[in-house]
Amino acid sequence: MSRRLEWQSVFDEVLLRGLVVEGILSTEKRAKLLVAAASVPPREGACDAAYWFGICPDVGRAAAHVLEERSVRHMTSRVIHIETTSKGDTTKFVTELQDGLKIETCIMRKGTTRTRSTVCVSCQVGCSMACKFCATGTLGLLGNLTSGEIIEQFVRANALEPIRNVVYMGMGEPLANYAAVISSIHQLCEQKVHHVAPHRITLSTVGFDPRLIEDLINDVPDVSLALSLHAPNQLIRDQIVPTSTKVPLHSLLKAAFQFVDYQRALSAKKGKRQMLFIEYCMLRNVNDSENCAKELAQLLKPWKDRAIINLIPYNPTDVSIDFEPPDQTAVWRFHHILKSDHGFQAFVRQEHGQVRTYSCHRALKQRQVGGKATESKPGTAPRGGARIRMHHART
Repeated sequence: MSRRLEWQSVFDEVLLRGLVVEGILSTEKRAKLLVAAASVPPREGACDAAYWFGICPDVGRAAAHVLEERSVRHMTSRVIHIETTSKGDTTKFVTELQDGLKIETCIMRKGTTRTRSTVCVSCQVGCSMACKFCATGTLGLLGNLTSGEIIEQFVRANALEPIRNVVYMGMGEPLANYAAVISSIHQLCEQKVHHVAPHRITLSTVGFDPRLIEDLINDVPDVSLALSLHAPNQLIRDQIVPTSTKVPLHSLLKAAFQFVDYQRALSAKKGKRQMLFIEYCMLRNVNDSENCAKELAQLLKPWKDRAIINLIPYNPTDVSIDFEPPDQTAVWRFHHILKSDHGFQAFVRQEHGQVRTYSCHRALKQRQVGGKATESKPGTAPRGGARIRMHHART
């Protein structure tokens, strides 16, 4: 769904390349210097030529005037709500984009000193995948984020504290906004700007198009990949992840593990063992039985040495179907079958942190039409099967 945007983000790679091609920025080096200068601290509001020249004299006065004329801003979005858990392990903030749409970003902290921070970024407003158990999926797709808007989330988080890992597990399906997501990853990995190591970036996908997973080999071969599987067979997956009806399960798994195999071939000399993260949201009486565990083990058996299974007990959200969290006994029995009986690397991922209830989901459902907030009805945008937001990253 297209969006009408008045301002451009200085972090947008398409903008920066265009300025270099036009000769406004004489070299790519100057473009990188501009982005590096703008990375901290974040500034909201209009930016005139004096501001751009002031933070980065290397761009030159003429280029600074062009940035002002083209409505380039340091930050095209603004934070409207921020909250941290009582334990201090999670901070969530809601950001309003320039057209009034809203997204959520989350910082998660691990370790006794809380220094291993991960930011979970959104790549779309809403999601066209319409996963049955995911609140974001009920929104439909309201719009794609630009690469600059994705980077702005990282810049804000990094201004609060040093960010070690980045996970594309927030709102939206990354492969459904492929160009912007890949562009943002390239920027994050730029050594002279954001300094994020590729293997510390995890891209999570429901895998609605295996061909796009194959494209990752050429575009971002070093990032980690997480596959939102959520079911041990095609029948159950079709029921809770609607887009899976178009993608045979074995074709999806084959494409995902081919990506991992390619990574392993590249990194063999470095002694690294690339793995595919399998995300599995556990729903009571849907996919949490012992038979489901055994069936999942058989499904993934050919790739057992390349898979890490993350079991995520369902966290109740605002969805139309009354899914329930699994019983803890069932969760650990499921885990035991995978790990002890079948030898998989399997982990139970509990909710990382709870904050006081803030109706972000309802706010995100509101679209500004003619100055009035209206509800975006699921079904009015493209629909399919989707992902749940899950918090996991390398540490």
